[in-house]
Amino acid sequence: MSSTPFATSSGSLRLSIDVPELVASYQRMLDTTFPGNASIFANLGRVIDEALQRTEQCFAAITLHGYRRDGAPYFNHLHGDQRAIFNYFAANSAWRRGDIELASRFFLLNKMQNGLVCMFDTQLPDIFVLIHTVGTVLGKASYANYFVAYQNVTIGTESGREPTIEEHTVIYGGSMVLGATRVGKGSVVAAQSILVDAQIPPNSVVAGRSPAPIIKTRKRDFAVQYWNVKP
Repeated sequence: MSSTPFATSSGSLRLSIDVPELVASYQRMLDTTFPGNASIFANLGRVIDEALQRTEQCFAAITLHGYRRDGAPYFNHLHGDQRAIFNYFAANSAWRRGDIELASRFFLLNKMQNGLVCMFDTQLPDIFVLIHTVGTVLGKASYANYFVAYQNVTIGTESGREPTIEEHTVIYGGSMVLGATRVGKGSVVAAQSILVDAQIPPNSVVAGRSPAPIIKTRKRDFAVQYWNVKP
């Protein structure tokens, strides 16, 4: 694959395919899978442009293998986790423009391609990473930067109460974070944990289930695995 630079206002994101080809491929996918009037794609180029700029900002902070090339952030359209993040940015960017038709199509495409359920009006942070994505449901919550979610994670409301996920939080596979739960900065939620209306202090490791999860002080810096910025 080529490594094509895409100039943005903040630097240079490298791409596995040219921007026109990327736009054309999304138009083909969206039109074939969710057909409609041609006017649906009037904003597609602008939405993808904005999503690429947001992708650059996000990927610039990620240290995982495959997110940089030639010293710059890199978006590989054949990398599933990267594509899931980009699809979310595209859906949310379309929603910001008031283009619900296009936003809905990007949301459904992400669900179909990556098994990710994250509505276009959900406000994920500028900087986050998704690992494996299948079965992950990211609902309404207050999300902060440097957020990591593994496969089959569920985050969402309970009886109208939303969780708060503070900076540098890692949530491992199969966990649920619901209701008025607050996960403090730098904390880690162990796999298969279920937290409902729980209060997790900063720099903790939490495991088990509400109403009595096991909470311990975090001894290892998990952030170094994912980010070039420490908590």
